[in-house]
Amino acid sequence: MVSYPHMSQHVPYLSLWLVDVPTEMLKIFDEVAMTIVLSMFPEYSRIHKEVHVRISDLPLHDSLRDLRFEVFSVLLCLTAFFLTFLKASPFR
Repeated sequence: MVSYPHMSQHVPYLSLWLVDVPTEMLKIFDEVAMTIVLSMFPEYSRIHKEVHVRISDLPLHDSLRDLRFEVFSVLLCLTAFFLTFLKASPFR
């Protein structure tokens, strides 16, 4: 797990690229993470073929209601509340 505030403080250009082109950056992060894991545990590829990096503490929160087509190619953190109504009947 990579803390976004930590990354933006120490390597600011990576955090900017991550928000602008998340698909490509996360692919690179995953490849580098796998390389590091394999250097520490050479047989790890027998267990899992991939390693994924998780980004935490993204400072921007968007509402699900505010999404527009333009934001689908950027990294964002969503805050949403879902309600579900079920029709329950004791007798069928």
